[in-house]
Amino acid sequence: LTLIATISYVILSLFKLESNVRNHSVQNIPREFDSPAGWQGQGKGDTTNIPKKPIFYLHVGPPKTATTTIQAKLFESKDLLSKDEIVFLGRSPRYKSWYLNNFPHVAHCPMYRRYAEKAGGISPDCFSKMNETLQSYYHSGNDLLISDEVVGIMFSENSERSQQALADFKDLVRDWDVRILLGYRPYFDFVTSQFNEQWEVK
Repeated sequence: LTLIATISYVILSLFKLESNVRNHSVQNIPREFDSPAGWQGQGKGDTTNIPKKPIFYLHVGPPKTATTTIQAKLFESKDLLSKDEIVFLGRSPRYKSWYLNNFPHVAHCPMYRRYAEKAGGISPDCFSKMNETLQSYYHSGNDLLISDEVVGIMFSENSERSQQALADFKDLVRDWDVRILLGYRPYFDFVTSQFNEQWEVK
């Protein structure tokens, strides 16, 4: 439990640290090099036309690496994250829906975009809804954070449907600065935990 709490604290600290770095880094760059135009001797010192790319943090597990605990801690800290302009969208540990604010599932929507007959109740409009919602967040300038090990599982499948869904998702977030977050757990700890869950060993 101490290790899990430490992991959660470190993740939250990293978000805080990165926010502080982004907020102050421009001030520490020499004026003649603070924009691409500056390298060419044009528009030196002018950063007004260089928009900040919002960051899309996507924590994809894998399973059995304290994902549930991390998601619960992030959920508890969502108001704190919002003060740093980071919107936590889930997964939600308390509600039946996958994500907060009715945000469509990151893997399910792209996966079933071309296979609507297998969607299993997922709205056929969820892909366009995701695109519209992402655009809204993008123009608000907020960063996004999603933690969901199912995304890693579905996008890592070596199948045509999975690879096409991944390509569609990449197209959706092409304007974002995407950061993929991965957890790690020693193999034999992982196997033991998976076995205990599979066979309900207490």
